[in-house]
Amino acid sequence: MNKREIVSIDGEIFDLKDGKISVLDHCFLYGDGVFEGIRMINRGILFHKEHMNRLYESAKFVRIPMVPRKKYEKYLFDAVKASNFDSCYTRVVVTRGVGDMGVNPTKCSGSKLVIIVTSLKLYPEKLYENGLKLIVAKTRKTPYASLNCGIKSCNYLNNVMAKWEAVDRGADEAVMIGENGIVSEATLDNIFGIKANTLFTPGLETNCLPGITREKIMEIARKQGMKVAEGAFTPNDFMSADEVFLTGTGAGIVSVTKIENKTIGSGKMGPNTKRLREEYNSRIKEFCTAIN
Repeated sequence: MNKREIVSIDGEIFDLKDGKISVLDHCFLYGDGVFEGIRMINRGILFHKEHMNRLYESAKFVRIPMVPRKKYEKYLFDAVKASNFDSCYTRVVVTRGVGDMGVNPTKCSGSKLVIIVTSLKLYPEKLYENGLKLIVAKTRKTPYASLNCGIKSCNYLNNVMAKWEAVDRGADEAVMIGENGIVSEATLDNIFGIKANTLFTPGLETNCLPGITREKIMEIARKQGMKVAEGAFTPNDFMSADEVFLTGTGAGIVSVTKIENKTIGSGKMGPNTKRLREEYNSRIKEFCTAIN
């Protein structure tokens, strides 16, 4: 069967290039929408229930109506089946709907459930071993008082500007900190450090995303006998760590071997990171919901 990239809009399936959303949709005009990035691996949706729950929580927070969960699941499963991919990346976007040129959300109607299914593009394997280079961005993390970043909204402009800093400086990613100098997360992934037998990561009070992969890695680390600490950490805490890595739906676990001009550990993926990654990858099937 031919594999194809597709988009489902409220359950109607199109070739990706043919999907259309109104330019008057407030998601286009103001970033007024929410989303989830989801992986399918060997025809199984990774962390399906967790992603669905977070999507519905995000939509509820920003007051965008959602279809019943059974209908959402049908649309999602129909979309990935229609693509004929065995493994793919899926972006689910819920838009506010069409309104006028003003910002008032009550003028909008007809929210859209958009499901984009594309081929899965991971980092090359050698980059997992050799690690990423990070910089510490000058662009600050959005404070919680401005927006709860546990909500995956479609407005990622400050993350985009931090990513520009990484691009301009020849780095792979950027670490974002708050006005207090405390690390929150990378532009798209959560960040972890390892010192001796302790795995540490920014706490949710830093306004980082409560990542689904983040939570699973902490669970695995505890079962492997590591201490796990969530809290307030500075860039220097990560620069002086024995190992550093990022986690996310798309990346899984990817090592970091340089922050600014500081080489982390041996300059290669560390042994604890490798052990966590191997355990996580070995259990991927367990974390998936079969689309059949």
